[in-house]
Amino acid sequence: MSQMGNFVPYTIASATSLFNTIAGVGNLYKAMTMAGVPANNAHPNGAMGILQTYGWSGDNVTLGLAGHMKYVAGATVTSGARLTVTTSGYFISAVSGSPIVGMNLRQGVASGMVGNGYFNAFTNPVPFTTGSWDTYDFLSFGAQVDLSAAAAVGLGVNVASGSLATGSSAAGQAFATFGGVLVAGTVSGGTSWAKTAGTALARASGTIVFGDPITVASGGLFTVAASGAGVSGGQAIASAVSGATFRLRLGVPHVLTTQYA
Repeated sequence: MSQMGNFVPYTIASATSLFNTIAGVGNLYKAMTMAGVPANNAHPNGAMGILQTYGWSGDNVTLGLAGHMKYVAGATVTSGARLTVTTSGYFISAVSGSPIVGMNLRQGVASGMVGNGYFNAFTNPVPFTTGSWDTYDFLSFGAQVDLSAAAAVGLGVNVASGSLATGSSAAGQAFATFGGVLVAGTVSGGTSWAKTAGTALARASGTIVFGDPITVASGGLFTVAASGAGVSGGQAIASAVSGATFRLRLGVPHVLTTQYA
């Protein structure tokens, strides 16, 4: 049986009739936008909370912005699964690249049923990535080139220009255009996401060996930093062949005095 605890309430004006209270079918416990209509996604301009009260169009209704709340599953959700928002205010399990807004608690939930979750990220949904060891230090940016290809995930990006990072052999310049590792790319004009700290799944240029100091190469690929003029911005914590992905621990860029400084 789903339960609900404390949550942060916020009152908005409904822009449509939200009077259907049938559990799992009606509007209660579904994601809503600040405009007072059911949300269709969890992006920053999408879901802002979960409907807690009902009303006719124009009535004031209450959203839960964060906390322990009920929700309606749009597909089967397993215990402990991270949650994102899909069409008509339903919640589903997040996949790689999905913006996470909360987590399912306790038992699994069948499609169309009311579940029990904890929500804390409607205002700043965190993109879920199966290639990272943690889900912190993400940054959204506007893509100015097409970053939607699957092979673009794991490349270094310049978040200021919205394009791929470009490497440089000059000391101190290899990371001048680097802002993070792409985890969720979009076409030009869309909102993409990069991992800026911690660990990330990066794409290799050349053979990478566990423990290698890593720098940014042409096209946003990552390669072994050379001694002397090489600038390392992280360390490989897995090995990989050229073109494959590997786990990269991001760090503060610094010039190497030896190959493995």
